[in-house]
Amino acid sequence: MPLFACLSRRAFLGGAASLPLMPAPLFAAVPGDNRLVVILLRGGMDGLSLVQPLDDPHLQVLRPELALTLDDGLLDLDGQFGLHPAASPLLALWHARELAFVHAIASSYRSATPRHFEAQDMLEAGEAHGATLPTGWLNRALSSIPRAGARKAENLDGLHGLLLSGPNDNMVNARPQIPPLGVDEIAFLERLYGDDAGFRDALRDVGPLQQGDDWIASVMGLVVERLTGEARLASLSLPGWDTHADQATLLATPISQLATAILALRAAVSPAIWASTVVLAVTEFGRTVAQNAGGGTDHGTASLALVAGGTVSGGRVLGTWPGLAPEQLYEGRDLMPTTDVRALAAALLHRQFDISHSNLAGRVFPGLDLSQASDVLSL
Repeated sequence: MPLFACLSRRAFLGGAASLPLMPAPLFAAVPGDNRLVVILLRGGMDGLSLVQPLDDPHLQVLRPELALTLDDGLLDLDGQFGLHPAASPLLALWHARELAFVHAIASSYRSATPRHFEAQDMLEAGEAHGATLPTGWLNRALSSIPRAGARKAENLDGLHGLLLSGPNDNMVNARPQIPPLGVDEIAFLERLYGDDAGFRDALRDVGPLQQGDDWIASVMGLVVERLTGEARLASLSLPGWDTHADQATLLATPISQLATAILALRAAVSPAIWASTVVLAVTEFGRTVAQNAGGGTDHGTASLALVAGGTVSGGRVLGTWPGLAPEQLYEGRDLMPTTDVRALAAALLHRQFDISHSNLAGRVFPGLDLSQASDVLSL
């Protein structure tokens, strides 16, 4: 495709707009001092790699090239689970009990052929299975926070996600930025157009922008600026989790970027703000338990959520672990979901903003069974 030979960096990124890029943060101002930051891990994060069961014989068989051992650098968390070595900077938060994980968690999305945008929409809308909601759960939560106050959301580059979309979403376009491609997206484009010299030149020019560290530092700087001002809610995305091939190499980058983002927030805000802040990182779906022929994993079902904050009762892996024996897998291939991601989000909204149970189950997450939040309410 000779067209790529004449593409500038900006034109190349604009032409890739159909890919799951990284939207700039959305912010909302609400009454009170508590804060919630939601990080969407776009691409389908493999929770079984970020927090892996230790010495599981089934995982070793199903992932001969991907399953890690302590000798490979896996970091023992609690004797049952180990943390991916690329996330080692987060260990300080874990030992300070400011970091927890919820395993085998999923939205209501189920499909024999999972698709990113369908799953992301269901995650951000907070839908029950089969429902269709045109607004995001974080926007609906704004209407349920006690005490009237300013409630507006800000979009810094015009890219519009569903999570904060709705009647309380007062969009403001400021500080345009070029969102980066994730390493998974670059790898996909390299495989698709790798034989075209013009494309390779254009991609090589884009490459340094896509490494992400500078971009993440810039984004987190904006998050800190808003959270220390009027914002109490923030939403942003980290791409790069769609690891269909060469997962052992590619996954380290987004994991490292996630750790960088959380620790940058922790380092930049005051102890008082960190003590009133909860960070929730979730993904649209997990990956297959078995690796594929390309050394990667395909779209799956349950994954992992991360919760961090100064008052989080962390140092724990929560959720009901379903096991990885053949009869314990969802449809014989995926990690079985045992916790509804909406229950976790509801528990955090109740904790941070005192949203009533009736509003959580009736308005924010219609049809949610709050009994599923019992395990994560202890966060």
